[in-house]
Amino acid sequence: MNQLRVFISHASALVSIRHHTTQKSSRLKSEREAAEQKMEDEKYEKLIVQLIRRYLHSNGLKDSAVASASSHRCCWNKMREKRNMKPTSENIITS
Repeated sequence: MNQLRVFISHASALVSIRHHTTQKSSRLKSEREAAEQKMEDEKYEKLIVQLIRRYLHSNGLKDSAVASASSHRCCWNKMREKRNMKPTSENIITS
C-alpha cells in the first residue's frame, strides 16, 4: 500500500512536470508565431509602401516620401510643368 502511494506521488509529479513543460512549450510556440506574424506584417507593409511610392512616382504625383530634390528631381520637374500650364483651349480637356 505504501509503495502504491509513492508510485502515485511520483506519477503525479511527472504529470505535473509534463504539464508545465507543455505549457511552457506552447507559450514559446505562440510567442514565436506572434514574432513571425509581426515580421511578415512588417514585410508586407514595406512592400505596400514601396508599391505606392512606385505608383506615385510613375504617375508624376508629388509625395514627400518619393519626391525629394536630391533623388527624384524628375518628379519636381513634372509638378513644376503642371503648375506652370496656363488654362488655354489646347490644355483644357472636355468630356
